[in-house]
Amino acid sequence: MLVAQTIAVGACVLPASVETSRLGEMRTIAPGSAQGVAVIFSRDHSPETPVGLGRQMVECVTQGIREGRAGVSLVGETELYAVVFPGLRPSEVLLRQDTLKLLLERPDIRERVERLGLRYLVMVGGTRSGGTDAATAPMVGLMAAWTESTNLTATIFDLTSEETPVSVKAGAKGEGGMGVILIVPFYFDRTTVRSPCKALGRETARALGGAPKPDAR
Repeated sequence: MLVAQTIAVGACVLPASVETSRLGEMRTIAPGSAQGVAVIFSRDHSPETPVGLGRQMVECVTQGIREGRAGVSLVGETELYAVVFPGLRPSEVLLRQDTLKLLLERPDIRERVERLGLRYLVMVGGTRSGGTDAATAPMVGLMAAWTESTNLTATIFDLTSEETPVSVKAGAKGEGGMGVILIVPFYFDRTTVRSPCKALGRETARALGGAPKPDAR
């Protein structure tokens, strides 16, 4: 208990700097057209993305759209696969940019997409990288420090158009460390996933056609 309390007192969390960018623009949603949006993580689309990070990105982007964009309805991954690809598990459906067009050329799949009211498919992916160094210093003792960078991408496909998909990116670099000053442990960290993930959700909401919610930031 004493150690846990000491570590808590010495902990410090610092925000990582976040950068966002967008490549391309969406067409404005026409009145009465399908306005459904589905956010998914597909290992076929982004094989380098760890599953845990992919799932976290789906939650962030979905939340960003829910909070920042009016005029669209969210379609969950479970509903998407159940309606559009009945009887198949997500791992049995090859979903990536070069196969999406081929799938939509099938009349049965196109009909299910339209029945679901789905217009936009957002595929997410990202990477994390970094390194750790250990050193000693006077009055500090053993100290470990690390750096980390996170790069996240949301690719927005307009299923009613053959135009190039819009790519939204968010990234951050951070650092952290831990060691002992005399006998008191300390720890500091700059998280590099949460902030860019939230920023990616907000930027994806802005990229989608439709009207922003009045309180959207």
